[in-house]
Amino acid sequence: MPYIILIAGIIIGLFALYRLFINANPAQIKHAMRVIIIVIYVGILLFFALRGLFVVSLALLVLCVPFVISYFKAKMNKQTKLLPPKNDDAE
Repeated sequence: MPYIILIAGIIIGLFALYRLFINANPAQIKHAMRVIIIVIYVGILLFFALRGLFVVSLALLVLCVPFVISYFKAKMNKQTKLLPPKNDDAE
């Protein structure tokens, strides 16, 4: 019975992704792919941590650090570009 529920959940999830990719613009697809990759990565980390393989979990955490740093740098650059320039001439 659990396998039937799991298969039904996977089919529903894949159908939802199919509908998302049909109706989405490229920015939404990029964001969705990023979220999907993060969820899968966190699932793998939890799997290894719950199985008692903490060394593997730590190695995977160390491997993701450069990606996290580059993501936050890009996010900060994007936010600074959106800010209006400061007006120093105001008296």
